[in-house]
Amino acid sequence: NGNTVSVVSGTSCNTAYRIKITLTSTSGLISTSCFKDVTVNDITPPTFTNCPADVVIECSGSSDAANTGTATATDNCSANVTFKDATTPGCYTLITRTWTATDPCGNTATCVQRIIKRDRTAPVITCPASGDATATDNCSATINIFFKDEGSTRTWTAVDESGNYSTCTQNTSAPRVAQTNVVQQAVAVEQTVKVDATKVPNLSSSSIKGVVKTDRLNVNAFPNPYTNEVNFRFTSPVSGKAILEVFDMTGRKLGVVYQGNINANIQKAINYKVPALNRGAMIYKFSVGNLKEHGSLLPTKQ
Repeated sequence: NGNTVSVVSGTSCNTAYRIKITLTSTSGLISTSCFKDVTVNDITPPTFTNCPADVVIECSGSSDAANTGTATATDNCSANVTFKDATTPGCYTLITRTWTATDPCGNTATCVQRIIKRDRTAPVITCPASGDATATDNCSATINIFFKDEGSTRTWTAVDESGNYSTCTQNTSAPRVAQTNVVQQAVAVEQTVKVDATKVPNLSSSSIKGVVKTDRLNVNAFPNPYTNEVNFRFTSPVSGKAILEVFDMTGRKLGVVYQGNINANIQKAINYKVPALNRGAMIYKFSVGNLKEHGSLLPTKQ
């Protein structure tokens, strides 16, 4: 007459039951039974109700779930949520966090969160009254320190492995003379000595020229800090094969800006478009024969 019977199986997975159903008349005089075989199996996976969003944190920050977010999930029975990290090291450390929800019968669901540990803090640089500058950084084990002299002022720059940089200035007691003045003074001395050489029988003008001749390469790079391109202007006191290269702060070669022959004392101008992937702190190296010069290039702060 349409009566139904409901049976609750419990939390067992992949379990078979034989159910006996007995029908008895209201008088109790007539009774009959039948059997029903039932297999219980949970095939429904959990569902995530929250998967933490991707997040960017400082390299010194904590990547614990309490700081970056926790996933939650529901299931027709129950679900246990865990995670596993895969780390890709670099200037920007990428943590790929895979969250997994598992129910008692082994059904699973996953979601992925990306955590980027980025160094956005510049080194702390200190300029003493005399001597070399020192620097510390919150992340980088290697800090490159450079200086540039302008008159009686020395500007020190500290660059970490992510291209963050800071500067400080220092007064120097023995200012360097600008290179253009050195060249002009050398020419003036050379001309004076040539005149006097006519009065000195054992001294030739060619040997005097060897004494006063400058051996410095001259390289100007601007703008510095740069955004996406750098203009190089360079001259050499000698003719020969020249090469201008750029490297990252770990010494990895990024590219060749110029390679070819140049003439002595003739300025060469080159525009270098910095590839997007290389727009960080760089070192340029310029050489002509045995003469070498180098300097640093810094990106604009974003």
